[in-house]
Amino acid sequence: MTPKKSQWLSILFIIFSIFIIIGLNLNNVDGEKGVQAEQQKSENLLLQLESLPLQQVNQTFQIQLIYSRKLTEEIKLKVPDGLEYQPLPEKQDDSNYIVNFDYTTREVTIVPTRENEATQESSQTIALDFKATAATNYSLQAVTSDEQTTIVSNSLQLTVEANEPAQDESNSEKEADNQEGEAPTPPDTETAEKDATEDLDNQLDLNLNTRSLYNARSIETNKPEDRLIIKEKFRDPIGSGAKFIDPTILQMSDAKSQLGSIWSKNKLDLKKNFALKSYVYLGDSKASAADGITFTLQNDERMETNPNSVIGSGGMGLGSYSSASGKPYVHRGLSVEFDTYYNNGSSNRMDREVDKNGGRGHVAVVKPKSNNNNYSGEHSHIQYPSDYLSNGTWRSFVVTWDSATNQLSYQLEGLDKVTFGINPQTEFGGDSVYWGFTSSTGGSYAQNAIAISELPQEIDANQEVTIKNSTSNTVLATEQEANAGDVIEYHIKNSYLSEEEWIADWTNVVSIATLPDGLTYQPGSATIDGKPIADSSITINGSNILFPKMNFTKTQRHQEIVFKVQVDKNLKGPQDLTSTFKAKGDNYIAEGNSVIVHLLEQPTGEVIVQYLDEENKPIINDIHLKGYSGEEYQAERKEFPDYLLVDIPENEKGIYRDGEITNVIYKYKMRALEFISAPSKIDFGEDLTITSKPKTYPLTAMDGKLTVQDTRADKKSWTVTAKMKKVLTSTGNQVLPNAVQYTRQGQTSIINSAATVIFETVSPNDEAVDVSDNWFPNGDGLSLKINPGEAYSEAYNGTINWTLQNTPANQ
Repeated sequence: MTPKKSQWLSILFIIFSIFIIIGLNLNNVDGEKGVQAEQQKSENLLLQLESLPLQQVNQTFQIQLIYSRKLTEEIKLKVPDGLEYQPLPEKQDDSNYIVNFDYTTREVTIVPTRENEATQESSQTIALDFKATAATNYSLQAVTSDEQTTIVSNSLQLTVEANEPAQDESNSEKEADNQEGEAPTPPDTETAEKDATEDLDNQLDLNLNTRSLYNARSIETNKPEDRLIIKEKFRDPIGSGAKFIDPTILQMSDAKSQLGSIWSKNKLDLKKNFALKSYVYLGDSKASAADGITFTLQNDERMETNPNSVIGSGGMGLGSYSSASGKPYVHRGLSVEFDTYYNNGSSNRMDREVDKNGGRGHVAVVKPKSNNNNYSGEHSHIQYPSDYLSNGTWRSFVVTWDSATNQLSYQLEGLDKVTFGINPQTEFGGDSVYWGFTSSTGGSYAQNAIAISELPQEIDANQEVTIKNSTSNTVLATEQEANAGDVIEYHIKNSYLSEEEWIADWTNVVSIATLPDGLTYQPGSATIDGKPIADSSITINGSNILFPKMNFTKTQRHQEIVFKVQVDKNLKGPQDLTSTFKAKGDNYIAEGNSVIVHLLEQPTGEVIVQYLDEENKPIINDIHLKGYSGEEYQAERKEFPDYLLVDIPENEKGIYRDGEITNVIYKYKMRALEFISAPSKIDFGEDLTITSKPKTYPLTAMDGKLTVQDTRADKKSWTVTAKMKKVLTSTGNQVLPNAVQYTRQGQTSIINSAATVIFETVSPNDEAVDVSDNWFPNGDGLSLKINPGEAYSEAYNGTINWTLQNTPANQ
């Protein structure tokens, strides 16, 4: 049995692959070709870079990063221009580390984790895949930190050499060119032939294609909110790939080998201005994306007779251009392309005149013609995005036409606006064009999609918004001054301006007011065309207020919505409170002007808080408090280790007053062990009698208390002792040296010239202790004992000396 052509190609490919592997092994042995690595070993073994067997330009090779498990901080590896990091999901899922790549900063970040503490290994090895796009020398170095120390790896030096030409250069180029592949032409197009290399493409897909293997984000991520229902505005899609996944989103591709186009039902009149506001989504395949989409204007003559044939070639043709002489293309057209794949072979050489841009893609203007597969002269107004076109985000794309100057302008979000002149007769053969989108994929693909927020030459409508300060009764304007608590009245005027009978009504229009924080809708304040509406018909969703839907027609063109908000009473100025508006219908969105409430600065007052000692000297610096007039303030009572707060000011809490300074003073004294008070007079009475027996007389009166306060931070035992500084002496100089005595816990001691302990304790807190608290009646304390024959019928007086000690009396 003779093998079929596709089987021969498969066999040849396997043999060719074996030769490549053998050749690469030889290269690694003799060290003369491919990527050569010089590793300068660092004395710091915490972080190392090593190279595994390396290959040549455009071939994937590995670098091993080895780090100590002692390292816990992020490890960063800067990727130099010319090297492309090749992230693969299976290499980024490990319990010991996480690998991320920032396409903007071109940094690989390794985050060590602690999920596998049981391992006995002291280091971790990570294999990182790279591909060199240019033959030159590269230097890589990893950096991390450990507490306050920066740790730098060895410097890994790489030399990348170019591939040697194959013996049959044309065949080699042809194989490389066709790795991308070309989508089959739809059956109803003028040419439906296939290249013979497509069988080989299918074989290569299994081995060489690593693009579009993973999509971290999808069309559903951050879908534009202001998208219109557009399905009914287009003819049926041509070819494969193009389809509506809902009435608001047109998907152009989502698989390999797709080719599609889609065109508007109505033409645009180039004698009038138009604007298209849209969003493009180009997948999330990064450098693996292919091939891209176009926005195309065309006046193809086949639209009248055979519209399903208005589609270009696949692959680099992006569904609009001719990929080779005789291949299909869109006639009398002009395209803005979003090209995500670099075609620079010999059979697909169209992109040789543009830069590869690190695989990020480019945006340019291309004129479809009978053969766009040329080395130069195909692109104009070329732009290179700094991030991948296929980066998982929706980007706004706006196209405008100025009929007075015949200038077309467009701008993709993130790139500069492009404007250039067009002669409609020369470019399109007339003054009207269809508009639409084309796309293609080959052996690789990306999910591409379109959403639209303003259709060209469909509806003319606007929204005007003014406000007034109802509290101060100002006139309507777009900006107003206000104070906290003021009420602001909003006026929204929607107008449908289209005159042409063929233009559709503006349907299901919802007016949306987006209020900033600090403004609150006043219930029951809304009216439409002067008539109150129930709050139940209004939807409040966070900061958005949605008013009831309305249909605008040629006989119902205008609407006025009025509602009120209040500025929050506690809001602080000065600041600007900006509100935004739009009227969103099924087929048009009118962006309203913004309005601004300028919140004025409120009057302020000041409070100075002072903390003073006994000599009115500051313990710390004064504290200055400032607030709006009418607001409450609260000063802080502070504690200090060496001071006790003794005076709390009555105005420690109060209200700020406009332009006034209020002084709040806290008084302190040094912490100490001290007498707070002592009796100045002690009396045993006047009814004393001289008897033949000893008699004890209790204390009858005392002027003041004997009080001790211990405010020391470190509370210790303290004692009070008493002794007679002057014994009891009569007016006739008769003395009673042992008559005064003190009873303590049932034990009585004589108070004489020797110090006697009358009280001992440890203070539990800073409160004063009343030593004399239980001296009345007839308890512990002082008494007078008169023995027979000692006293005379005279008045006696004496002096007691109280002594406070911070240690027990016997220490």
